[in-house]
Amino acid sequence: MTTRPVVLVLCGLPGAGKSSLASGLAARLPDYSIEILDYDAIYTDKSLGNRFEPGLWHTTRESVHQSVRHTLDSIAEASTRHLIVLDDNMYYRSMRKRFWQLAQTCQVFVDTSLETCRRRNAQRDIPVPSSVFNRMAALLEVPQPESVPWEHHSIQVALESNEDRNEALQRIADFIQHVEQHPEAPTADLRLIEQEKSRESNRASSVHCLDGRLRKLVSLMLQDCKESKAVRAKQLNDARKATLQRCRDMAASSRSGDMDEELDLLELAFMQLCGEA
Repeated sequence: MTTRPVVLVLCGLPGAGKSSLASGLAARLPDYSIEILDYDAIYTDKSLGNRFEPGLWHTTRESVHQSVRHTLDSIAEASTRHLIVLDDNMYYRSMRKRFWQLAQTCQVFVDTSLETCRRRNAQRDIPVPSSVFNRMAALLEVPQPESVPWEHHSIQVALESNEDRNEALQRIADFIQHVEQHPEAPTADLRLIEQEKSRESNRASSVHCLDGRLRKLVSLMLQDCKESKAVRAKQLNDARKATLQRCRDMAASSRSGDMDEELDLLELAFMQLCGEA
């Protein structure tokens, strides 16, 4: 009998304890073939130094997405139970949605306190810069299973100390087995509905959504600004307006579709215009 592979998205701030949880799942799920895709490890292997590189970070995300797609294709007819674990911050809902569109996906939001995450991040060999960490914390979109249909399979755990680990791992293991036994239904119909809603709302909401993101980023960048705030504010707002115009052009073009990925790319382009990438 064939079984559907399960994709587990571990999301949360840097230092929340996602990697610790990922590494402990094999002992809790001995009947599963488990593949862990750790964004931080893949990024570090490709990085040339100890400086955070947003462009490389985005490329790493793309390579992991392709790897998941390839793995799912290769095990589509497998008789063994497969679990693919994605260990990343995934602070935007759109980042997580891309994997839901590929397969049966469940989410665990590691809701460790901000103070603990900051402390652990600072102790890393290559810490996420404080400005980037603050940005992620401000922009984080927590899974909302009650209001977002495709996020139905989501739970929260916290990992403040090692004492929390065993309980969190057991909850996650039970959750994964529940998801396997109770898949999304009807998955195909839900995806078609989501795709159609996304197409219809592109022109109306993509610019508004991006503008909200960019205004938050501008505010955060100005908080960290050590030069003239007036000069920097003009630079940032000029970059924001240019990026919004690019978004309008894309939304009005014939290739307008689900713009989740495009919004992420436009945000990266904005960061580059601002000299932050």
